[in-house]
Amino acid sequence: MDVLGHTTQFFFELTPDRLLGEIERVGLRPTGRCMPLNSLENRVIEVELSDPLSTGEKSIVVKFYRPGRWRPEAILEDHAFSLLLSQSGLDVITPVSINKSTLFSMQDQLIYWAIYPKVRGQLIDEPTHEQLQILGLKIAQLHEIGATFQSHFRPRLTVDNYGLCDLLESITRLSNYSW
Repeated sequence: MDVLGHTTQFFFELTPDRLLGEIERVGLRPTGRCMPLNSLENRVIEVELSDPLSTGEKSIVVKFYRPGRWRPEAILEDHAFSLLLSQSGLDVITPVSINKSTLFSMQDQLIYWAIYPKVRGQLIDEPTHEQLQILGLKIAQLHEIGATFQSHFRPRLTVDNYGLCDLLESITRLSNYSW
């Protein structure tokens, strides 16, 4: 089996004790209480800590990235972008830095992971007109800041490469369909 295939199989076999062991390896002390969280393709767990982070959190969210999906450089660019957004006044959750690093890897596998503070949110049933205006302004601010961010490892999402091609492919398939 190739290296990535082996790593992917290992990813699917990750157990709570192995995940908690990785968290201990970077110097944090989990209580052993952990809970899996919903995620489409990554392993994401909430972990309770014996000793709070320097920022006071006793619960963290740990994200184990699916192998082969993103290069570590792309993940680090995401981390840098979220930090830039936070420093620019947007309410975004940024990864926790431990020993000046926000990205960690399992010692014998190509599995990368990051730690985030647990932040509680509030789900609203139906946003008000004022809330929608605020959301629109925040999205505009995010795009404005994003336009200044230089990304070298993440794909650039444009109408041409993530919209127009799909539309043209759909039109081609439909035109070849025998009605």
